[in-house]
Amino acid sequence: MNTAIFKTWLVKNGNSSKVASDTISRLKKLDRALIESPISSSVDSEFNKDACKQLLKCFSKNGKNPIMDSFQLYPLPIGERYIHTYKLSLTKYIAFKKEYPDG
Repeated sequence: MNTAIFKTWLVKNGNSSKVASDTISRLKKLDRALIESPISSSVDSEFNKDACKQLLKCFSKNGKNPIMDSFQLYPLPIGERYIHTYKLSLTKYIAFKKEYPDG
């Protein structure tokens, strides 16, 4: 994950520097949770596999669902409403990767 290019892209697309930093911070936390999970993956690996479609499903019902159970992303705030900030960060990263596949 190239955070420098992603941050530049976020700012260019209307996000403040603070929002861009927060987005990257959440994305890094999600990436660490994926790496430490039993599936031992990463955001980039999930993007290459299916454009993160399965990973996005983890966030339905505030993360309380069978897909999250299989991913076991327990460092995330499962069951809390603000888990959707992680989904929003992931959605922004997906848009970035579609525009800049090598980014």
